Amino acid sequence: MLATQFLFSRFAPKSHAYSILVLLKSFILAMVPVVFQAGVVLQSCFLGFAIALFMMHQQYVRPWKSETANQMDGLCSVTLQLLLLCGALASPIDSSTTDELRIVGTGVFVFLVLVLGASVAVSLYRVCVPGPRYKWFICHHKAREWFL
Repeated sequence: MLATQFLFSRFAPKSHAYSILVLLKSFILAMVPVVFQAGVVLQSCFLGFAIALFMMHQQYVRPWKSETANQMDGLCSVTLQLLLLCGALASPIDSSTTDELRIVGTGVFVFLVLVLGASVAVSLYRVCVPGPRYKWFICHHKAREWFL
């Protein structure tokens, strides 16, 4: 247990497997520049997407033992996003960069339209097909109802 304590000691007991996600996040952030060597646009977009995805998951799960550590992890992710944005804005722009940016922008727009369409479809389904009027039904035992 002492040999692997460094993996689990920082996280709340409900999130003991979060260390695997931290290792996966580090691996993805390290491998994106290796895989996408062609242009700054693709690197920036995939790094930004990975950081945002892990940040949303971290803020949902809140795996750290202390609330301050959870807030600092989110703040570090936002800072990484801002540094990535500054680096992308400082890079030179040429015709190949604008083509890549057009492709990535179109992909992001299509993804946004699909997510919004799915959200509207789920909302309409919930309005048109209502569920039960209550989530829990609490009743008492009929043999002992004279106590109430």
